Amino acid sequence: MSIRHALSIALLCGALLSASAVYGASRPVTRKKAPIYPELAKRMRVAGSVKLELTVDASGKVENVKVLSGHQLLTSAAVEAAKEWLYQPGDATTSEMVEIEFK
Repeated sequence: MSIRHALSIALLCGALLSASAVYGASRPVTRKKAPIYPELAKRMRVAGSVKLELTVDASGKVENVKVLSGHQLLTSAAVEAAKEWLYQPGDATTSEMVEIEFK
């Protein structure tokens, strides 16, 4: 079951989301760091996308990064880059879904 599907079911059942987190919010990114393509992945011609869930605090700083999918040789580079991203400040902590492409 996908995360979005599970959240939809929870909302339909009347479950309350934590007041400290807003899911599915789409805050603008003010600073992105490009990932460094891992040398081993380049040599092995591994490409693709890494999907991440970022927890962004009210100030716009990425607090936590969770890997949702992606090749094992690419995930560490994606996580390290995403930790350096900065989002526009908001009223609460949000959960942002992002996809980083490696070509």
